Amino acid sequence: ELSKEVVGFIGTRLHDRIVTTDPELAPMLKEKDDKKRNANVKKFCEKVLQEAKNDLKAQVRKTVQAQQDVVRKELESRLAEINNSLQKSTAAYNELLEANEKNDLEQERLKLQYMYEYDIYNVIGDKIGVFDDIKVGVRSNGKKIKVREQGE
Repeated sequence: ELSKEVVGFIGTRLHDRIVTTDPELAPMLKEKDDKKRNANVKKFCEKVLQEAKNDLKAQVRKTVQAQQDVVRKELESRLAEINNSLQKSTAAYNELLEANEKNDLEQERLKLQYMYEYDIYNVIGDKIGVFDDIKVGVRSNGKKIKVREQGE
């Protein structure tokens, strides 16, 4: 969308200005002397081209600034998502640490909850085509084991 504002800018400007109905060009075209008319038209075309170039520079600056704003907003949005995810992960980790000091029933409840969430993540990931390089499984004794993905 932003590139449309720049592509063809000079051509459009020249097309709009170098016409017989242009108020600045029309009197020059009525000049009887060929040399004088050609010189004036040439100067007019050079002036219009220079103005178009200067306006294009301003438009490119504006477009680049707009593109930078889009990228900045996307990065800030993604950073906020990452920070939110990190906070949730930290809270879950702290909950697990606290549960370690609690009774076995609470530990099992949390273990099942996180295993359930992990399995849901894998199902959704498989459906949308997101695969981890390495999956982490949990043995019945609570130790983590690495399981290789298919094709490795």
